[in-house]
Amino acid sequence: GGVAACGGYGGGWGPGPPMPPSGLHSAPPGGGGAMCGGAMYGSAGRLSPAAAELRRLFLELGAEDGRRARFGELLRRSSEQDISECISIILDRLVNFASANSFGLYALGEILRLHPVLLVNCLSPQRVYDLFNPHADERTACAFLHAFCCYKQSQGLGCQQEGSKLQKLLMRRAKQQDIRRVPATPARSWLTKIWLDVPSSRPDRQVVTSCCARWVGDKGTPLEEKMPSLALMRQELELRGRPAGDAWLLSMLLEQVCRDPINHSPDLQHLLWALGAAPQPPILKPLLGGLAQERGRLATLWVCLCLWAPQPCPQDANAPLWPAGCAHPVHAFLRSMLVAFTHFAGADDLCRTSVLSLGAIAASGSGAIAASATDLLLFLHKDGPMLPSNVWMPLVPLLENVLANRYASSAELLNRLRQRTGLPPLPSGHFQQGGFDQGHQGGGYQQQQQQQQQHQQQQQQLQQLQQLQQLQQQQQRVHEQPAEINAAAPDIPAASQQAPHPASILASPASPGQSIAAVLVDQAPQLHRQESGDGGAQEKQLDRVGPVPEGAAKEEEQPPTDAPGDLAAAPPSPCWEALA
Repeated sequence: GGVAACGGYGGGWGPGPPMPPSGLHSAPPGGGGAMCGGAMYGSAGRLSPAAAELRRLFLELGAEDGRRARFGELLRRSSEQDISECISIILDRLVNFASANSFGLYALGEILRLHPVLLVNCLSPQRVYDLFNPHADERTACAFLHAFCCYKQSQGLGCQQEGSKLQKLLMRRAKQQDIRRVPATPARSWLTKIWLDVPSSRPDRQVVTSCCARWVGDKGTPLEEKMPSLALMRQELELRGRPAGDAWLLSMLLEQVCRDPINHSPDLQHLLWALGAAPQPPILKPLLGGLAQERGRLATLWVCLCLWAPQPCPQDANAPLWPAGCAHPVHAFLRSMLVAFTHFAGADDLCRTSVLSLGAIAASGSGAIAASATDLLLFLHKDGPMLPSNVWMPLVPLLENVLANRYASSAELLNRLRQRTGLPPLPSGHFQQGGFDQGHQGGGYQQQQQQQQQHQQQQQQLQQLQQLQQLQQQQQRVHEQPAEINAAAPDIPAASQQAPHPASILASPASPGQSIAAVLVDQAPQLHRQESGDGGAQEKQLDRVGPVPEGAAKEEEQPPTDAPGDLAAAPPSPCWEALA
């Protein structure tokens, strides 16, 4: 708090400006006494009262909040000579005692806020290592170093040595000789912030861009920690100009994908936002030309890029805006790649492999990747290169049998291919999408499939209830028949007493796991005998398929045409088809 901000995104690369005026490095007034970084104390070789009190604060075991308040009072009444002596004590305590790290860094932060010139004079680059105790949290030390370098940058001072010390510390802790191979840590994230906000702390431009491109491609690192690296890459793009900068940025992206095709991060796609528009195929052709002799590597590269689910543009005010209505940068990049493929030898085979692999990704699973693949197929057919029919037609069986029933974009692509071959388009009702097209909105294919199955089960249960109501109404009509029918068939009342009432079927207990449909199938023959009106004489004809004899038709009234007679002879209905 209170520390002046650094120059932000401005500035160039390389070493910082010249050394500060002599006033910053002159000895503090007071006529002899403590010198920063050494072991000199007062003229008599003893600690000053302020330094002695500071040592007592480090040794106390009380709450840190109370000690911080007492240090603030000490700082306000101390002279510059006493404060210089206190800085040396704080640095010694930081490197030797992990328990003193939090309080010591707070004390340095207060001195930077109230007496920044003294701290710049006393905290030399050689003592940067003292801020990082191996047994303490490194984030607090990195935050202080970032604020310290920002102040020096605002005063026109260079910070290349501070940045170099932090790089060496990271490599030593990771046991690496190459800064690019340092794994993701909070200190590495803070290093990129220091590079971004303090241009004088950056090493060689090639080292910085190589580190940033590789660290953006690290899998498992949060996107928030990659934002400084993305900003540094965008600055380098602007320095190189167009179109050389576009070719450089695309080459860095492709290099990271080819370096680790399996474990790279899809966050590399955010490098494309810096282009501001779709890359031009003439820029991509020479970059892909080196892989054109090995078709397997080109196909692998294509599949890796197709597996990137498009991500929204990160919230960065300095990122260029893409034109309104333009495709997502990933899709625009893949379209340019497909155009470049058409200029290579054996272009038809290469493009056919690319299209079929994209269809396989769309049909392989669910979620945003599959939905994005179907949208990309339609986009390539609409706005991509004009490819011969032998490239697209092998995709038709997959569209007809799988994809068109899941996604509206695949159904549209299928109709476009049918029109291209002279066939009429299929009506929209031909496809049973059932909500699969909404998978790219976050639900995913599996979730949509479960919802569709639940909806179908509810519809089947509703149809079963309606069928039961119809059976109940038909039984009531049978009981209302004339008395002479009952006289001609005296066994009907006995059969009616034995057969269950249709309304009692739902109330009857079912075995565990038995559905309403199973209960209906078990009770249907008894219901049929109850409604047939012929008990004993007609019971033998339950399995006979055919019209009722004329004699029986003269003696009794025929039931309504929609009455379910014999289950085997009744015309199929949607309910029974669903049960089957």
